[in-house]
Amino acid sequence: MRLILASAVLLCGLLGSASAPVRAQERAAPFLFGVGAHFAFPLTRGYVPRDMAPLLKDLGVDSFRDDVDADAFTHPSAYRPIGSTLDRLNAAVYRRFGRPVLILRGPVIGEGASARQAPRDAAEREAFADFAADLEHHTRPYAPLLEIWNEWNMQWRENPHLLGLLAGNENPDYSPENYVAMARVVFDRLKRENPGALVLTGSIGDDPDWVWTRRALDAGLAETGDGISVHFYNHCQAPEQRTAENLVARTEDFRRTVEEKAGPDAPPLYVTEFGWPNDNGACGIDLRRAATNVAQYALWSATVDWIRGVWVYELRNSGKRPEDREDNFGLHDYANRPKPAACAYREAIALSREIGGGRFRETAEGVRWLEGEDAEGRPVWAFWTTAADTASRLDLPDNLSGVTGRELCAEGNPAGEDLVIGAMPLVLRPPAGSDPAAVVVAPAAAP
Repeated sequence: MRLILASAVLLCGLLGSASAPVRAQERAAPFLFGVGAHFAFPLTRGYVPRDMAPLLKDLGVDSFRDDVDADAFTHPSAYRPIGSTLDRLNAAVYRRFGRPVLILRGPVIGEGASARQAPRDAAEREAFADFAADLEHHTRPYAPLLEIWNEWNMQWRENPHLLGLLAGNENPDYSPENYVAMARVVFDRLKRENPGALVLTGSIGDDPDWVWTRRALDAGLAETGDGISVHFYNHCQAPEQRTAENLVARTEDFRRTVEEKAGPDAPPLYVTEFGWPNDNGACGIDLRRAATNVAQYALWSATVDWIRGVWVYELRNSGKRPEDREDNFGLHDYANRPKPAACAYREAIALSREIGGGRFRETAEGVRWLEGEDAEGRPVWAFWTTAADTASRLDLPDNLSGVTGRELCAEGNPAGEDLVIGAMPLVLRPPAGSDPAAVVVAPAAAP
């Protein structure tokens, strides 16, 4: 009887693994901090490997994200895992600049006005899966995250009316249902080839009211990846909404939407793009605010158990035009000089790692209090205000009068009766055994 039961269990396991891919388990893995890159794009974007390597090292990121189009993936080898065409991306992967997130996109199908990339039928989906499996095979030593497409949903609606206030015509090639049908084929193939492959599905760009996302989830999106990748931006919202806290709220809203459709065991999120541009146009964000936003969102995200990683868009400016939004998202400028956001991200990463992500403590309105412990078990506290152009005060008890507070990327300042809290996280390192209940935090208000 014992032998029969064991055989039955084994048979059920085999049948289960054959019927559906097993999702890669990443819960024990460290949180990933990364950046977007454009090694695969024309050299005018400025991504020269020898110049980018020190920037990545200085930031302390784990990962970088870049594109691999099927048409550019030619003649891969052990020394050129991305093929013979994308030499600069090959160099970044082969020299292990970080764990790569590789965006998979299909070949151009058709010619002229009818040319497209989106696979439509079974044969085209299988051909795309062939490419994905070949790329996974050649890059397996580098443990890539394989992201199925980039912002497919952004091409779903064409010609929106009244500046986007009304929906435009739907392009069926980029419907949620066609994406899920394609992603299912790719995910199944990758898992057959390598059950340990880490596959990201969705790569969802701006999606008002999550209309595309809801339909994709109804079609089975959550079954087509180990994680759901998504992009969050708010730089073109009203000025008071261009904050990290607004992005936090949008992220939480997106997760609620996913769980409503896929349940509490839905795949974790990978925020493969977030950031704020510094152009001089209507949606541009000043350098200081971009820096505080990046630090706040990075620190918050690492405390959330359903987020596995975040990638700032992008490592450096991709152009020189101050009026062009897409040219000015970089943590560094076009000459590779760091902007304030580069330091803010670097120090936020270091702080988060030091305290193992940490946890938030309930405190005054308009203020966040992140607390954790260093490697020696001593408390580490970080405070910041969540709304733009507000400040708070931190009143310490007498026994903490010698504690030093320091904003990220600033010199330390000795604590007196109180400390001013602003948008840039203020870090305090009180002695072991300090009672946080004795600390008084004032509600945030206009200074």
